[in-house]
Amino acid sequence: MALKPEDVETLPDLLVFIKETSNPKVLRDVVARFLLNPLLSDNDRDLVKKKVREKVEEEKRKKNELKK
Repeated sequence: MALKPEDVETLPDLLVFIKETSNPKVLRDVVARFLLNPLLSDNDRDLVKKKVREKVEEEKRKKNELKK
């Protein structure tokens, strides 16, 4: 079962949510809310940013393949 945006509370939840979500607005909102957590380490922030970049690239590839 897919996670709902409001169910994302932990880093593992967020990483699953990033993988499963293709809606950029929802993804941006959830990631932004998560990154506001002052307890999040710099390493975890970097990991989240890396996973978001990977997801953006993956979605761009899918979109380009559909255009072919």
